Amino acid sequence: MEEVEKLLRRLNRKDRERLLKAMETLRQGNLSGWSVKKIVGSSMYRVRVGNFRILFSVDKKKNFIVIEGVHRRNERTYR
Repeated sequence: MEEVEKLLRRLNRKDRERLLKAMETLRQGNLSGWSVKKIVGSSMYRVRVGNFRILFSVDKKKNFIVIEGVHRRNERTYR
């Protein structure tokens, strides 16, 4: 999570607020209305928030979402 916190500190206020709102919505388990896609060859998913991607996994036994990372969209985002 340290990586995510570092990214959030560097962002402008508008982007930071959008990402925090999206992460809170994910934490509550409300995925309707979001562009959620499964990442091919992985058990992770991604949600699109502007130029950023929130990568997360779902623990179905505990009904729990784990945010794995937040990345600005570029050619290295999913590696």
